[in-house]
Amino acid sequence: MTDKQPWLNADDLIAVFMRPEVSTDEDAAEHYRQHGHQVSRRAITDARNAIGLPAKSKAKLFNIDSESLPKQSKDKKEIWNLVAKLQMELRKEVYAKRDIHINLETNDPVGMFFAGDLHIGDIGTDHQALLRDVERIQQTEGLYGTLGGDYINNFINPGGRRKIANHEILPVEFAWELTADLFDRLKDSLWAILIGNHDNWTYDAADIDKLGQIVRDLGVPYGFHGCNVHITYPTGQSYKVRLRHKYRFESSVNILNAVKQMWRWDEQFDVGVLHHLHQPGVEAFLAPERGQCWAIRPGSYKVEDDWGFERGFHKTGVGMSTTFGTDKSCQYSIPVAIFWPNERRIHVSTSITEGIEYLDFAKDRVKGL
Repeated sequence: MTDKQPWLNADDLIAVFMRPEVSTDEDAAEHYRQHGHQVSRRAITDARNAIGLPAKSKAKLFNIDSESLPKQSKDKKEIWNLVAKLQMELRKEVYAKRDIHINLETNDPVGMFFAGDLHIGDIGTDHQALLRDVERIQQTEGLYGTLGGDYINNFINPGGRRKIANHEILPVEFAWELTADLFDRLKDSLWAILIGNHDNWTYDAADIDKLGQIVRDLGVPYGFHGCNVHITYPTGQSYKVRLRHKYRFESSVNILNAVKQMWRWDEQFDVGVLHHLHQPGVEAFLAPERGQCWAIRPGSYKVEDDWGFERGFHKTGVGMSTTFGTDKSCQYSIPVAIFWPNERRIHVSTSITEGIEYLDFAKDRVKGL
């Protein structure tokens, strides 16, 4: 049969398709016709498929307009430039406030308070003490400051972790509303607002910076996880305050170690402030070339806490408080630094009450009273 139908012989068919004038199945059929065989193009196609021989060419059936094709090579240099430009635009909002410059218009001493770890809405937070100190700040001329994070508990089980035990008396959304109200009360006194790890859980869980939205609407610089506040008097005297919610090198026996290591490994400063631990502390230390510097850890308004009590912090006033609801409650939550205008001179008070008293003294001293 293969003699009468040679295209059924694999070797013969392959030999035909190797001829230069044969490009299609119809070309192969015409070749066999010229040699006295009656064969259709379909018969050649079936024979070719039967032996697994691919079609030799499809180019004669169509052509592609090259102008309709996308360019195969991209301008990599231009892409790099566009990426860098986009990055700088995005950084304007995220990273712009790492250095905040405060140019004072007075030569009176000014005070700078450091408040944080408010935990608004928790049953263990002394809200009366918080509002008491907010009113003191509002009523004191020349007293400005910063907020260092953890404004609410915000236990929203980020990342699928086990939910942390808590005793919130307010839903998260209402705690955020009270936080925004407190910010609004203090906005004329604020130089910067940081984010804490509790606030950051909203970002972790939903990729939304709820705190950042509140701060931007307020018009106060957003220091994010940490920033520098540079204070400059008309006399030219200046001070650098380094703020962070938390930092490495924590020590359970020396809570100010991380602040001093921040001076060593992070950035030099005149006053360094870390929040997060809820344990207040103030210490002066001598720094090379800079002189006396200060390490500060503000306290917290969340003075009753199961987590702290379980781990033995009750004797430090973090786990349980014997003064809750009294005038002495949270008296060390807000330390105050006082800066002098005519010389590099810093005084740090451990409480807002003493800080306000010393600020009044410093003002009178500068005026010669």
